[in-house]
Amino acid sequence: LEIWEPVQGATDTILALPAAGDKRFYRCMVIPASMAKEQYAASEYYVDVQGSYNTVAITGYNQQIADTSADPAIFGLYSSPSSPYPLTYQWYQKDSIWSSFSIADTATWHEIVVDGSSGTYNPPSGLMTSRTYSCLIKSPQDPCNPLYVPISTRKVEFTLKIYTGKIGANVEQICRGTVPRRLRFEKLPRGAQSYLYSWHKVDSIGASQNPADYRVWQLIPGAIDSFYDPEPVFGAGTSFACWVKNGTTGEGGWARGVASIIAKRNVNFGAIVEQKTQLFRPCRPSAQIIRTLPRYAASFRYHWHFRDGLHPAPSGQDSIFWTQVSNSNSSIYQPPFGLLNSRSYACYISVADTDACQLGGWALGVSQVNIIGIKLNLATYSMPSDSNLAPNSKETSEFRNGGTLQTIPFTIWPNPGKGKLTLTTQHSGWLQIVPLNGKASTAPIAKGSNYLDISYLPAGLYLLRLNGVALRYVLE
Repeated sequence: LEIWEPVQGATDTILALPAAGDKRFYRCMVIPASMAKEQYAASEYYVDVQGSYNTVAITGYNQQIADTSADPAIFGLYSSPSSPYPLTYQWYQKDSIWSSFSIADTATWHEIVVDGSSGTYNPPSGLMTSRTYSCLIKSPQDPCNPLYVPISTRKVEFTLKIYTGKIGANVEQICRGTVPRRLRFEKLPRGAQSYLYSWHKVDSIGASQNPADYRVWQLIPGAIDSFYDPEPVFGAGTSFACWVKNGTTGEGGWARGVASIIAKRNVNFGAIVEQKTQLFRPCRPSAQIIRTLPRYAASFRYHWHFRDGLHPAPSGQDSIFWTQVSNSNSSIYQPPFGLLNSRSYACYISVADTDACQLGGWALGVSQVNIIGIKLNLATYSMPSDSNLAPNSKETSEFRNGGTLQTIPFTIWPNPGKGKLTLTTQHSGWLQIVPLNGKASTAPIAKGSNYLDISYLPAGLYLLRLNGVALRYVLE
């Protein structure tokens, strides 16, 4: 009891430790209520209080510079912590002017890669904006103070005395590999008699021209005018900014605004199997197939088109003369049976992808079906007299031609009809379809039953002539 000092008011089983200035041992004497002999608890509690260290500050002075060639002064720590443990120094910087720095700020400040054993730092020349510096002192072995933060910062303020202008801060969307529009100043610089321009670029979109990013902006050689004609863009996109200097004093800064160019992917719309077939009428053309599937977009939709006659492949957005086929949304299209005229087929492909350059385009190639069963004959036929016409009935097998009883070489049914008829004959030959205007069409006829479809012709009276005999046919 002569060595140990009592803690005033500490009469409970729990002791709230007071602030201590040095190392201390704590023991507890237990006095039984029965007035039995008191004794100490079996163990002690030891508190080792580390010494406090001096406050850290950054020496040097805040500066103002107005030229990118200026060299900021070196600065360092006013005093290092009086710690018995090893120390390392990590310098940080952040653009603009900041009055304080904390451990939490290390997430937003830029870490400067320098020798960690030095308590001084020499900022580089060529600054294009104001910048603030500070230092984080690390002592990993110190159990009480592993990190020290200076109570001050050092600032280099970049001052401008001219208005550096403003470029057209627009976003242009182009296809990769194409040439963008000329970049111009929206508002020209002012405040000096002459200016020097230095255009810069960075391969990204939405980049700020704040010199915080000066490490990634690339100087474009030869781009020294108040305008710039960009070269073709092959990447995802590029941003452009311009540094403007007073031609006399050299002071300068970034022109306001950033011009961005988004280069979208060029879509390959594939190609169809080019067919040039000749078929008799009526017919079923073979399936139309995309030979090379489209590429370089997230998704595609197929839209098959046809055009009567034999035509070259469409291009661009040309769809005026082409008719879209309903429900043809696959890479394969099967035309229906009964094609009567020559026809060309092509496929338009639409794109559902915001990163694609084109929203749609034609697949390369065209498929042509040439119907040769019925062809236009420019020969002119005269209408025969009634005595040379067979009756319009398939039940009649004979007719009288100038007093001579003659067998009808063919029959047609039904007559009148809508243009879809059956012609039966015992002899093959060429059928002549003669309208009242005198212009005829011909079709090959085989022995037996032949199915014909002339519903595409205008309604009216026609002569169907086969092997020298003509029958009247009424097309309704």
